[in-house]
Amino acid sequence: METGRTEAFSDGVFAVAITLLVLDIRVPLTAFDNLWRAIIDQWPAYLGYATSFVTIGGIWLAHHGVFRRLQYANSRVMQINLLLLMAVTFLPFPTRLVAQAIQDENAERAAVIFYGLTLLAISSWIAWATSLVGNGRNVTAISSSRLICITRLLAYCSRLKTPWCARQMPPIVTKLVA
Repeated sequence: METGRTEAFSDGVFAVAITLLVLDIRVPLTAFDNLWRAIIDQWPAYLGYATSFVTIGGIWLAHHGVFRRLQYANSRVMQINLLLLMAVTFLPFPTRLVAQAIQDENAERAAVIFYGLTLLAISSWIAWATSLVGNGRNVTAISSSRLICITRLLAYCSRLKTPWCARQMPPIVTKLVA
């Protein structure tokens, strides 16, 4: 089967996932007496929206890069694609968790780890799908996702300030850059 239908379906799912992100930005009705302050107080939701919008956009670009190199999509490719789409549509949930937990140190750590695991699943799919495509021209298709992964990993580990991060980050980043 040609990839056109699979790509069209995927584009629709990416669009829905991005739309779901903005639905998490709300001003409570009880805060309407000081609306400007309430709008400003939603900064964690804006940050989560912008971060995940850029992330989903990068994933969409990588997805496009993979499918641009395919002539046909067999059932295995479509199944792998559905797994990616499932993870992408799940991304608004950990995004909301991070935005809600950003001011609670204990909850923030768990939310960030959960968000990172979701990104790890997505990045793994991109690496796997790119390796299936092969032909050596796929470096640009995964470089944007690797850059996002490295940036987020460094940012999260710098916030966690654990000995594990200090020991493990250099080898992890080296592997991602290679």
